[in-house]
Amino acid sequence: MRRITYLLLFGFLLTSCGEGDSSEQNSELDNEIIDSVDHSTLFMSDIWSADIEDDSVLIQLSINQKDKSIDCKLDLFGGAWIVSPLATDYPYGKMELSLEENEFASLSLDIQQTPVAEIVSDHNVPEPYEIIRNSSLISQKVKIKSTEDFETKGSLFYLLEPICLPYRIDFVLKSKQGELFIDQEQVRALPIVA
Repeated sequence: MRRITYLLLFGFLLTSCGEGDSSEQNSELDNEIIDSVDHSTLFMSDIWSADIEDDSVLIQLSINQKDKSIDCKLDLFGGAWIVSPLATDYPYGKMELSLEENEFASLSLDIQQTPVAEIVSDHNVPEPYEIIRNSSLISQKVKIKSTEDFETKGSLFYLLEPICLPYRIDFVLKSKQGELFIDQEQVRALPIVA
Protein backbone atom coordinates (compact mmCIF):
# COMPACT_ATOMS: atom_id res chain seq x y z
CA MET A 1 0.00 0.00 0.00
CA ARG A 2 2.84 2.36 0.90
CA ARG A 3 4.51 1.74 -2.46
CA ILE A 4 1.29 2.62 -4.31
CA THR A 5 1.01 5.84 -2.30
CA TYR A 6 4.58 6.79 -3.25
CA LEU A 7 3.93 6.02 -6.91
CA LEU A 8 0.78 8.16 -6.88
CA LEU A 9 2.68 11.00 -5.20
CA PHE A 10 5.49 10.68 -7.74
CA GLY A 11 2.99 10.77 -10.62
CA PHE A 12 1.29 13.84 -9.14
CA LEU A 13 4.62 15.65 -8.80
CA LEU A 14 5.61 14.81 -12.35
CA THR A 15 2.35 16.13 -13.76
CA SER A 16 1.91 19.10 -11.44
CA CYS A 17 5.24 20.47 -10.38
CA GLY A 18 6.36 23.50 -12.36
CA GLU A 19 3.29 23.81 -14.56
CA GLY A 20 2.81 27.42 -13.47
CA ASP A 21 5.42 28.69 -15.89
CA SER A 22 4.22 27.31 -19.21
CA SER A 23 6.53 29.59 -21.22
CA GLU A 24 9.48 27.65 -19.84
CA GLN A 25 7.93 24.14 -20.09
CA ASN A 26 9.83 23.23 -23.26
CA SER A 27 13.20 23.14 -21.48
CA GLU A 28 15.03 19.83 -21.87
CA LEU A 29 15.09 17.57 -18.80
CA ASP A 30 18.77 16.70 -19.08
CA ASN A 31 19.68 19.68 -16.93
CA GLU A 32 22.41 19.72 -14.36
CA ILE A 33 23.14 21.64 -11.16
CA ILE A 34 26.77 22.56 -10.76
CA ASP A 35 27.55 23.34 -7.14
CA SER A 36 31.20 23.13 -6.21
CA VAL A 37 33.28 24.37 -3.35
CA ASP A 38 36.08 26.86 -3.15
CA HIS A 39 36.46 27.13 0.64
CA SER A 40 37.17 30.87 0.47
CA THR A 41 33.82 31.51 -1.25
CA LEU A 42 31.58 28.55 -0.64
CA PHE A 43 29.68 27.09 -3.61
CA MET A 44 31.39 29.36 -6.15
CA SER A 45 32.28 27.37 -9.25
CA ASP A 46 35.42 28.21 -11.20
CA ILE A 47 34.06 26.49 -14.32
CA TRP A 48 30.67 28.19 -14.39
CA SER A 49 29.69 30.14 -17.47
CA ALA A 50 26.81 32.59 -17.76
CA ASP A 51 26.42 31.31 -21.34
CA ILE A 52 24.80 28.10 -20.08
CA GLU A 53 21.25 28.01 -21.45
CA ASP A 54 19.78 25.11 -19.47
CA ASP A 55 17.67 25.38 -16.33
CA SER A 56 20.34 25.64 -13.67
CA VAL A 57 21.38 27.62 -10.61
CA LEU A 58 24.64 28.69 -9.04
CA ILE A 59 24.43 29.12 -5.26
CA GLN A 60 27.01 30.80 -3.05
CA LEU A 61 26.60 30.60 0.74
CA SER A 62 28.60 32.94 2.92
CA ILE A 63 28.57 34.62 6.32
CA ASN A 64 27.95 38.34 6.76
CA GLN A 65 30.02 38.95 9.91
CA LYS A 66 28.63 42.44 10.47
CA ASP A 67 24.98 41.31 10.49
CA LYS A 68 25.72 37.77 11.79
CA SER A 69 23.65 36.37 8.94
CA ILE A 70 23.89 33.56 6.42
CA ASP A 71 23.78 35.07 2.92
CA CYS A 72 22.66 32.99 -0.03
CA LYS A 73 23.51 34.46 -3.44
CA LEU A 74 21.57 32.92 -6.32
CA ASP A 75 22.30 33.15 -10.03
CA LEU A 76 19.70 31.41 -12.20
CA PHE A 77 20.26 30.39 -15.82
CA GLY A 78 18.02 29.36 -18.70
CA GLY A 79 14.39 29.27 -17.65
CA ALA A 80 15.16 28.22 -14.07
CA TRP A 81 13.28 29.59 -11.10
CA ILE A 82 13.02 28.83 -7.38
CA VAL A 83 10.12 29.50 -5.03
CA SER A 84 11.07 32.31 -2.66
CA PRO A 85 11.59 31.54 1.04
CA LEU A 86 9.00 34.29 1.61
CA ALA A 87 6.27 32.36 -0.24
CA THR A 88 3.47 31.04 1.95
CA ASP A 89 1.21 29.03 -0.36
CA TYR A 90 3.36 26.80 -2.58
CA PRO A 91 2.72 23.10 -1.84
CA TYR A 92 5.77 21.56 -3.56
CA GLY A 93 8.52 23.21 -1.50
CA LYS A 94 9.97 26.67 -1.14
CA MET A 95 13.60 27.58 -0.50
CA GLU A 96 14.36 27.05 3.18
CA LEU A 97 17.44 27.49 5.32
CA SER A 98 17.51 25.45 8.54
CA LEU A 99 19.76 24.52 11.46
CA GLU A 100 19.56 21.38 13.55
CA GLU A 101 18.17 21.90 17.05
CA ASN A 102 21.07 22.93 19.27
CA GLU A 103 21.88 25.04 22.32
CA PHE A 104 24.22 27.47 20.55
CA ALA A 105 22.43 29.12 17.61
CA SER A 106 19.12 29.40 15.76
CA LEU A 107 17.86 31.24 12.70
CA SER A 108 15.75 34.38 12.88
CA LEU A 109 12.34 34.18 11.24
CA ASP A 110 13.09 37.49 9.50
CA ILE A 111 14.29 36.80 5.94
CA GLN A 112 15.56 39.55 3.64
CA GLN A 113 15.44 39.15 -0.14
CA THR A 114 16.86 41.49 -2.76
CA PRO A 115 15.41 42.16 -5.28
CA VAL A 116 11.77 41.57 -4.40
CA ALA A 117 10.38 38.27 -5.71
CA GLU A 118 8.06 38.04 -8.71
CA ILE A 119 4.46 37.02 -7.93
CA VAL A 120 2.99 34.36 -10.23
CA SER A 121 -0.22 32.34 -10.50
CA ASP A 122 -0.62 28.69 -11.36
CA HIS A 123 -3.76 26.66 -12.09
CA ASN A 124 -2.43 23.85 -9.81
CA VAL A 125 -1.88 26.16 -6.82
CA PRO A 126 -4.88 27.95 -5.29
CA GLU A 127 -3.04 31.17 -4.34
CA PRO A 128 -0.39 33.29 -6.11
CA TYR A 129 3.14 32.70 -4.84
CA GLU A 130 6.55 34.38 -5.02
CA ILE A 131 9.40 33.12 -7.18
CA ILE A 132 13.04 34.03 -7.80
CA ARG A 133 13.87 34.12 -11.50
CA ASN A 134 16.92 36.42 -11.54
CA SER A 135 20.05 36.93 -9.47
CA SER A 136 19.07 37.45 -5.85
CA LEU A 137 20.48 37.70 -2.36
CA ILE A 138 18.67 36.00 0.53
CA SER A 139 19.83 36.84 4.07
CA GLN A 140 18.76 35.24 7.32
CA LYS A 141 20.22 36.30 10.67
CA VAL A 142 21.76 33.81 13.06
CA LYS A 143 20.76 34.24 16.71
CA ILE A 144 23.78 33.34 18.83
CA LYS A 145 22.78 31.86 22.20
CA SER A 146 26.25 31.14 23.60
CA THR A 147 29.69 32.74 23.75
CA GLU A 148 31.32 29.31 23.46
CA ASP A 149 32.88 28.08 20.23
CA PHE A 150 30.51 25.66 18.51
CA GLU A 151 29.65 23.66 15.39
CA THR A 152 26.13 22.80 14.27
CA LYS A 153 24.74 21.25 11.11
CA GLY A 154 22.38 23.03 8.75
CA SER A 155 20.93 22.78 5.26
CA LEU A 156 19.52 24.82 2.41
CA PHE A 157 16.59 23.18 0.61
CA TYR A 158 15.33 24.35 -2.78
CA LEU A 159 13.20 22.97 -5.59
CA LEU A 160 14.64 23.81 -9.00
CA GLU A 161 11.80 24.65 -11.36
CA PRO A 162 10.48 24.11 -13.98
CA ILE A 163 12.27 20.74 -13.92
CA CYS A 164 10.91 20.02 -10.44
CA LEU A 165 14.10 18.66 -8.86
CA PRO A 166 14.56 19.01 -5.09
CA TYR A 167 18.08 19.69 -3.77
CA ARG A 168 19.62 20.07 -0.36
CA ILE A 169 22.96 21.67 0.42
CA ASP A 170 24.28 20.42 3.77
CA PHE A 171 26.69 22.61 5.70
CA VAL A 172 28.29 23.11 9.10
CA LEU A 173 27.93 26.47 10.85
CA LYS A 174 30.90 27.17 13.11
CA SER A 175 31.65 29.86 15.66
CA LYS A 176 35.26 30.47 16.72
CA GLN A 177 36.06 33.37 19.02
CA GLY A 178 32.84 35.15 18.06
CA GLU A 179 33.36 34.82 14.28
CA LEU A 180 30.96 32.71 12.21
CA PHE A 181 32.09 30.36 9.44
CA ILE A 182 30.26 28.03 7.07
CA ASP A 183 31.64 24.83 5.52
CA GLN A 184 29.89 22.63 2.98
CA GLU A 185 29.41 18.95 3.71
CA GLN A 186 27.60 17.93 0.53
CA VAL A 187 25.11 18.88 -2.18
CA ARG A 188 22.54 16.24 -2.98
CA ALA A 189 19.57 15.77 -5.20
CA LEU A 190 16.76 14.49 -3.03
CA PRO A 191 14.77 11.48 -4.17
CA ILE A 192 11.19 12.22 -5.09
CA VAL A 193 10.14 8.67 -4.16
CA ALA A 194 11.56 7.12 -0.98
